[in-house]
Amino acid sequence: METLTKDSFRKLTKTEQVVLAVKNGKDLMERQTKSFDIHLFLIEDLLVEVWYKHESVNIVKVEITDKESVANNYSNLNNILDEFYH
Repeated sequence: METLTKDSFRKLTKTEQVVLAVKNGKDLMERQTKSFDIHLFLIEDLLVEVWYKHESVNIVKVEITDKESVANNYSNLNNILDEFYH
C-alpha cells in the first residue's frame, strides 16, 4: 500500500474514508459538541475526525485536522500525539 497523503485521502468517498479510519487507524479520543460526537483517528501520519450526529450512527462528515486544532480541541491528547510524532 502506498503512503497515505491528504490528497489521496480526500479523493476517497466518505464511506471509504470511514472504513480506512476504523480498520487501519488508531482511535485516539472522542469529544462532543452540542450536536455531534466526534472521534479522532490517527491513520499513518494523518489526524482524521469522524463526525456523528448525537445518538445516531449517521456520519455527517469526515475531515483531516492538524496538530494545532487537536491541541485546542482535545486537551488531554498532547502527550499521546508526541509519542506518535517523535
